[in-house]
Amino acid sequence: MGEGMRRKLIKGQRYFEENMVFFLFMCMQGVVLIYLVASLFSEKIVLEILLENGMENFGYIENLTDEVKSAEFSSGSYSIHPGAYKVFVKYSSQKSIVNPSNSINDIVATISFGSVRNPSAVKMDNIILDDGHTNVDGRLWIDSYSQLKDFTMRLSYHGEGKIQVESVVVKEQIVYRYIRIIEFILIFGLLDFLYIVLWGKGLVIPIYKKKVVIGLMVMILIATLPAFADFIFVGHDIYFHMQRIVSVAEELENRQFPVRMMSNMLNGYGYANSLFYCDIFLYLPAILYNFMLPLRTCYQIYLLFINVMTCSIGYFAFSKMAQSKQVGLIGAALYLFASYRLINVHIRESVGEYTAMCFLPLVVYGMWRIYGKEKFTWKDWLPLAIAISAIVQCHILTVEMVIVFICLYALINLNKTLVLRRIFALVKAAAAAFGISAWFVIPFLESMYNMPINVNGQINKIQTTGLYPIQMFGMFIHGSGSNIWGGMSGEMPLSIGITLVAGIVISAYVCTQRRKWKLEDKQQYKVLRTCFLFGMGALLLTMECFPYDDMENLFGTRMAEVIGVIQFSWRYLSVATVLLSVTIVMALVILRDVQPKVYKMSVGILICSQLLFVGIFYWQYSYTASEDSFHSQKKTMEIGMGEYLLKGTDKTQAAIAKCEVVNGDAIIKSYQKVNGKVNIDCKNIGGSEAKILLPVLNYDNYQIHDVETGEEYLIELGYNNRIQVSVSAGYEGVLELSYVPPLSWRIAEILSLVAIIFIIVVVIQENRGRNMPIRKYKNFFRVGNK
Repeated sequence: MGEGMRRKLIKGQRYFEENMVFFLFMCMQGVVLIYLVASLFSEKIVLEILLENGMENFGYIENLTDEVKSAEFSSGSYSIHPGAYKVFVKYSSQKSIVNPSNSINDIVATISFGSVRNPSAVKMDNIILDDGHTNVDGRLWIDSYSQLKDFTMRLSYHGEGKIQVESVVVKEQIVYRYIRIIEFILIFGLLDFLYIVLWGKGLVIPIYKKKVVIGLMVMILIATLPAFADFIFVGHDIYFHMQRIVSVAEELENRQFPVRMMSNMLNGYGYANSLFYCDIFLYLPAILYNFMLPLRTCYQIYLLFINVMTCSIGYFAFSKMAQSKQVGLIGAALYLFASYRLINVHIRESVGEYTAMCFLPLVVYGMWRIYGKEKFTWKDWLPLAIAISAIVQCHILTVEMVIVFICLYALINLNKTLVLRRIFALVKAAAAAFGISAWFVIPFLESMYNMPINVNGQINKIQTTGLYPIQMFGMFIHGSGSNIWGGMSGEMPLSIGITLVAGIVISAYVCTQRRKWKLEDKQQYKVLRTCFLFGMGALLLTMECFPYDDMENLFGTRMAEVIGVIQFSWRYLSVATVLLSVTIVMALVILRDVQPKVYKMSVGILICSQLLFVGIFYWQYSYTASEDSFHSQKKTMEIGMGEYLLKGTDKTQAAIAKCEVVNGDAIIKSYQKVNGKVNIDCKNIGGSEAKILLPVLNYDNYQIHDVETGEEYLIELGYNNRIQVSVSAGYEGVLELSYVPPLSWRIAEILSLVAIIFIIVVVIQENRGRNMPIRKYKNFFRVGNK
């Protein structure tokens, strides 16, 4: 045995002896994982529930006397293993026997499952039986360490109409067994990592790295505290975004990639949300949902993911600009727990907007690199490109605000902007951003131009949503409220918070000392001054006194459309938040170098005010409304403000999804939606053409053809913007309606893929300096550097 090998063995033996408890814990982990792997091979469980309550059959219930207002029936007990299950129910119902409506708003009964001995082991949303459907499915999870022996179904009859349940089948979903293994691996991995960082012996980890890792993890943990619950706190937009997640998951299962049309939204009428409001970041929770995780858990994991991204990007950007890891941590905390961000995440639950906010520090960092240097590499223009493309793909309104401020800054600094090298750097960033997001941007622009949707030509009077000084500079925020046009009573908190107010005071103090400390020519002060002015300008744009209405009177309705596109003037708080956070970071850097004692005092003030602010917010927020039920066909009607509905559509009529013959004499044998496609089995028994009205909105790019012959039929615009098709006399067959994206969109997807691969290759080449085949194109990325 060589000397080197002997030393390694001795070192390994010493490390094993010093961390004996850790290795024993890892052995326990191995045993648990082996048990979980072995469980993969057990038999799949399928239960068919007998619809009887003792000697009484409750498959058919009808209230004829009106004496019984409601009743609950229970099945017999069943034995079931831990795991995830889908429940399939076939039924027929009629809430009003005299005047049947076939509406999803008419609910006759609900089905749930439970266990008397272990009630907390069964997790599910109640299955709603409404008049609009005859088939419904749901999900349930058995979360226990052993087999349940008293698994029971409960049917709750609401006391009106009649309900006939034909069958209830519970089927285990094997994919969840694999998810449980991955879940335990991740948990064990996190515990092992924490042990190594905090208590591991024999590993040399620099103390500053430990502080950074621990600091980031603590911040992320605090920011994600509301997600550690078996319910979701109800915010303004939560139902809409939950339906987005479910719809994306369904369309991915239907093999629609990327998702363009949400075919099951609006009770199956379809909603083109994905064309105008990009869902790419929601693919994470959607995929998890398809792997049978509860919808609540999918959203909570997404919230954790965004908090990790926000904290990490914030730390990266602020530490680079400050050239200090300590100040970078403080900056990340300022931004992560900023008042408006907490409002977006927890009160508004505006998923797109708070996702976009995690990339705003990268925008500022990208501009800092481009305008702070004279020679440029990919490291200078790529951060801005990534940030802009990411924001485009999660919240268009945020990118519109960002572009306004970027253009304004470029104009104010025109002498710097017009430098050829810098122009090329900005062009590269813009080209890369467009290339990365072309798969979404091109269909978005084409659809906005071609389709008459509600948001086109809409004029929003955003001055009425402006803030008053007492709101903006309020020190603390409460955990609830809504958006009120005019006045403040009952309105959600719209404050920059005590921490940013304190930071503004500290930054203003630094500015007053600029001559005494000779700061005018220092780079940190220039960044501070610029971000301070632009941040305060963004605050001004949120004010009720800003003359948006007068600007409309002066410049006309077209200007009003452009100005009001952000819907609410207080949305500029997101831009103000990141700019003021950078301002405070730069002020701390200056104080650290010039006045160390004032720096330490300022850091103490900021940390204490932040802890107090977050503590008070969580204290009030934790007692707001909660919800754990997002599964029913009625919830598919949650489409926000309906911005992407075709103009003139009456959304309320979508509560009834019925295929109708509106002209001629035809029979609809069946109407089914399978894998996102609609099949209509029909027969024209008359002597003339018949028109069939489908419960599907007539968005562009639908096609309808005969299943057997392949003959394509012309799609007509029917009542309430629904799809209508004409069938000739004597026709009998099955028509299939499907959504087919045009070729130009597929080309845009290829363009994005090529752009991403090209950027990765160039980055790798320039970073490693290897002589790769693409090297001959390298000069394109170095234009102006010589």
